[in-house]
Amino acid sequence: MDHYAKFTTNRYEEAPQPHEIRVVSRCSMKEVLTRAFALLEKEEHRQVLITAQENTMTKAVSCAEVMKRKHPGLHQVNSTSRAKVVEIWKPKDESQGLDDLQVEKFVSSISILLCHAPPDPATPGYQAPGEKSTQGGGKQSSRPKRPRRDDKPKPKPKSTPDDEKTRRPRRPQKGAKAS
Repeated sequence: MDHYAKFTTNRYEEAPQPHEIRVVSRCSMKEVLTRAFALLEKEEHRQVLITAQENTMTKAVSCAEVMKRKHPGLHQVNSTSRAKVVEIWKPKDESQGLDDLQVEKFVSSISILLCHAPPDPATPGYQAPGEKSTQGGGKQSSRPKRPRRDDKPKPKPKSTPDDEKTRRPRRPQKGAKAS
């Protein structure tokens, strides 16, 4: 592949739906959220479909969680799938007689539907409003909470002269000369 350069990548085969937002790496979360809130306010849609592939899937999930926090009462339907991506590679130097390459690969993708009207609760991936996601198995962490920044650490007890006498002598460090 040293003699080729990527020419184009066809990530989506069909045109987007009017209520669909495709999350790509160059767009910010603010852009996605602004467009999504505008679509939710329109009377003809009242639903948003957020789609993403590969590296942008976490951004799409984060946007959906922010939307649900700002608009309580939204129903959510998640679906994951594999999408076919076609990459076209052109030769860097055409004098070598190399042909164009067309590479097909499959990438993971996610679609998150957020709507005001409740869909069928038996739909796979359905999450009702106010329902917490069960990421990480739904277990509570057994680790103790870290202190907040405004919590002051407890002062250490002062050592007494008796403590100095009962303390074991320090061992010499490795590589240090004993005197």
